[in-house]
Amino acid sequence: MSTRNARLTDRFAARAGRCDSFRSLGRLLGAATSKLGFRYFALLHHAASREDRPGLIRLHTYPEDWLQELERLAVRGDPIHRACARTPCAFSWGSVARLVAMTDADRRLLARGRAFGMQNGITVPLHAAGEPVASCSFVGARGVMLEAHHRHAAQSIAVHAFGAALRLLDRTAPPRLSRRERQCVRLIAEGKSDWEIGVILGLSAETVHGYVKRARAAYDVATRAQLVVCALRDHVIPFPQQSPRMGG
Repeated sequence: MSTRNARLTDRFAARAGRCDSFRSLGRLLGAATSKLGFRYFALLHHAASREDRPGLIRLHTYPEDWLQELERLAVRGDPIHRACARTPCAFSWGSVARLVAMTDADRRLLARGRAFGMQNGITVPLHAAGEPVASCSFVGARGVMLEAHHRHAAQSIAVHAFGAALRLLDRTAPPRLSRRERQCVRLIAEGKSDWEIGVILGLSAETVHGYVKRARAAYDVATRAQLVVCALRDHVIPFPQQSPRMGG
């Protein structure tokens, strides 16, 4: 991640935690979207992609004419949303065909979207235990090459925005992890194995495994990847500067 984007994501994380309404979160996310070089954003639970529903997140700046076009087309499926089920990491819209099988209807939808400026996007899948599937998309890059550092910055901002939105929905308070559990989860997010974490912390791999197992149980998740997503969402650990190598 570039130094500029690192500063942007750090400031966003600090300010997102202080947002007291969806309006203030929307303004903050809109400003970050513009600084990343995009025109629009959409942070939403997929179940709320068409209309506001109680208890679900639907925060976006998509143009009204595109929303009306979606209603006119009566779209039944979204390839971007399907791609979210295939990866835990941010992906560019240009890579969707490598993640999911594209139908003719999918291709027509994306082509129609380009006519409304809905192109050159990055989407961040947001998977959290006990939550409906969600994502955050940044759309309409203005002359920006969608390099890896853009995806890293987008992922960091999306995770913090999602955490702030869940807090505004008055979700149950996150579980409390011990200091050692937090250290282990932070190092997992940096791509470290149990053995590597043990070397860093001066613990055996078996002891590290026990800490990770207890942290997974606290969040009621099955995999290390899900654990990292939850910990990032709840600001239990900072977002790593490099893309994490997360295994199940």
